[in-house]
Amino acid sequence: MNRERARIRTFPDWYEFSGTKESIRKQIGGAILPDGTKVIIQSILSTIYDIKYPASLANIDVNKILEDNAQLNFCA
Repeated sequence: MNRERARIRTFPDWYEFSGTKESIRKQIGGAILPDGTKVIIQSILSTIYDIKYPASLANIDVNKILEDNAQLNFCA
């Protein structure tokens, strides 16, 4: 079961955990995701060394969202 948890959390299959089953479960659950960490570190290093990298821009029309939700009354 812990191996499946580790896969979901993007740990490679070769990665070895140590300790009891409960300790391993806590290690997996409390860890920063390896794949997410890689993206963050690459972005930081690219920024530091002024290397251009593709950015993903969201297509969000804030004005449309505000207009669509203008009639909502959140103070019920």
